[in-house]
Amino acid sequence: MKRRRSSFPIRSDVLRAGAVAALVVIGCQSSPSAVTSGPAPTMAPASKPAHPALSLEYLEVLTGGATNGEAEPLIVALHGLGARPDNFIDLFDDFPAKARIIAPHSHTPFSDGFQWFAPYGATSDESAPGMSKAADEVGAFIDEAAKAFPTLGTPIVIGFSQGGALSYAIAVRHPTSVAASFPISGWLPPPLFPDALPAAAPAIFAFHGNADERVPLERDQSAVSALEKLGYHVTLKIANGVPHAIPPEVRKDVFAALATEVDAQRSKGAQR
Repeated sequence: MKRRRSSFPIRSDVLRAGAVAALVVIGCQSSPSAVTSGPAPTMAPASKPAHPALSLEYLEVLTGGATNGEAEPLIVALHGLGARPDNFIDLFDDFPAKARIIAPHSHTPFSDGFQWFAPYGATSDESAPGMSKAADEVGAFIDEAAKAFPTLGTPIVIGFSQGGALSYAIAVRHPTSVAASFPISGWLPPPLFPDALPAAAPAIFAFHGNADERVPLERDQSAVSALEKLGYHVTLKIANGVPHAIPPEVRKDVFAALATEVDAQRSKGAQR
């Protein structure tokens, strides 16, 4: 997997080495960090951003044999609370499909990483205003990235925990910016439930463990139910016994669905 970074100083010390194991959780509502075999991946030195007009700092990787400069489907990957792009992007180390993955971070530090919105918790609706603002910011970033990079089809958004919630919010607030949304251990508070189905509603593929104590499955289920009633194409795959994490069996399911959507966007060709 080829990596390229923008000018922000990503800490390489958060990348871990060790035996291959399940993805684990770092902090409350944080992103999973991959435990990989061998030495930690070498990060490229900081350099001038390839596209300095982008409004958020980011890490870029190419998967599945994709090469820089070629048009590829675009995946925007959103980390969880207190995490960083280099944590979450490790999830895609062996993603088989050819794609460009852009992992941005917010402007607001939290712990050793960043937050997308104030951490009121997944059971509180107080997060809705901040989530809306973050969805608008990231939605604009997705539009910028689709123009800045040679892109096939419409971008895809995926996120874990806070990033999963944001993936939901982007899908309902900026439906023309993404073709599909993949929230993992996410939720959408009722104040952000849309009133009607937009003309071009993105597909939503949600994944959640039924042993998740940080983001209760019921919060995800209520969002899915509300969106289904409006006519959204939304599916929720429940992982039995899985807590707030992305173990290998969940990642396998995510990769299968994500690769199918990547192929669908590739078939559409250059759209922007």
